[in-house]
Amino acid sequence: MKNKLFAITFIVLISLNIVSITALPFSAKTTIINSAKGLVQIKVLELNNLKPIADATVCIIENSTYVKTNKNGETDKIEIPVFRNTSYDNILLKNWGEFTILIYKPGYATLVSFYNEIYAGVTRIGLVCYLSQANTDTQIVTNTTAPNSAYIETLIMHYKK
Repeated sequence: MKNKLFAITFIVLISLNIVSITALPFSAKTTIINSAKGLVQIKVLELNNLKPIADATVCIIENSTYVKTNKNGETDKIEIPVFRNTSYDNILLKNWGEFTILIYKPGYATLVSFYNEIYAGVTRIGLVCYLSQANTDTQIVTNTTAPNSAYIETLIMHYKK
């Protein structure tokens, strides 16, 4: 009975995660900044020992770009449109775009990283993502990236009484 309850709970949670990921492109108000693009190079490391992970699949969800990591755990430079999240324009404008990263490889938990910054005309190098080993390919880890510190400081100065 416990196994059956666990299996049902697991299936429900996986289904909810799939529905959430499918709804991502429609959940935030975004606008592209003058057809602007930026570049990013991502490095994928194993969480426990910081060794590079070769042949991991990296997907940039906003433009459905898929690339593999090399023996150093790095992707080639990936061109990304700069979609600015306009949901918070009434609070404080953001001058960057945001993108979502999906990384997976058999034997590791799937990683979804939200709100990664991309600037028009800028190449971002050194974005490191960590995968943890998993017993099943259905394990999911999510990561949310906070805005840059200058934005946070300005936000605090603007609203702190």
